[in-house]
Amino acid sequence: PFLSSQGPKTNLSSMSNYLTNAGDEHTFAMVFQFDKAMNQSSVQNVFNWNIGRAGGSGRADGYNYDMTLPSTEVTLPSTPLAVYYNQSEQTATVLFKIHQNATADGTLDPSHINFSFTGKDVAGLSMDKSADMYSGFSGFA
Repeated sequence: PFLSSQGPKTNLSSMSNYLTNAGDEHTFAMVFQFDKAMNQSSVQNVFNWNIGRAGGSGRADGYNYDMTLPSTEVTLPSTPLAVYYNQSEQTATVLFKIHQNATADGTLDPSHINFSFTGKDVAGLSMDKSADMYSGFSGFA
């Protein structure tokens, strides 16, 4: 699992034994709980999801607490590899890859990675804009 509570300058090698060598990659998963039944094809459409760095307001609430990024910082793909929806549990499992850098010292700020969803529920209603994003820093959508 992706531990979204880890903060800035987290070494990739501490996130997975599969990220210790230069060029290594590892697939991580995040599970999201919905409070109502969702449209399965909408949830499983990877283009309805976005993974990105949190923007800040200048009050140390953004990615890397709004400080300059170290040269070791890696970038995540903005679109997941796959998303699986469990209708009975109303959960979405989002799979994405993290790649180790060429010098095997890659870092990341997992707590300030935003996961957002723009899909629809079973009634065809779009996500509420005030609850369509999650980050480990905020702890909620």
